[in-house]
Amino acid sequence: MHHLLPLLVALPLLGAALLAACGRLVPRPVAEGAACAVAAGTAVLAVLLLTHSSPPLTEWVGGWEPVAGHSVG
Repeated sequence: MHHLLPLLVALPLLGAALLAACGRLVPRPVAEGAACAVAAGTAVLAVLLLTHSSPPLTEWVGGWEPVAGHSVG
C-alpha cells in the first residue's frame, strides 16, 4: 500500500489543475461536483491508507534515507 502514498499529494494537485484549466468552461455545479469528488476521493484514500498500515507509512522521496536512523526534526 505504500505505493499509493504519493497520491495523497498528487490527487488534490491534479484536481486543482483540472479546475483551473476547465473551471470557466463548465457550469458551476459541475465544477463544484468535480471538486467535491476529488476531495472525497482524497479522504477515502487517506482513510484506506491509515487503516491498512500497521506502522505509520513514510515515503523517502528520491531514495533518500535517514542517516543513522534519524530523520530531520
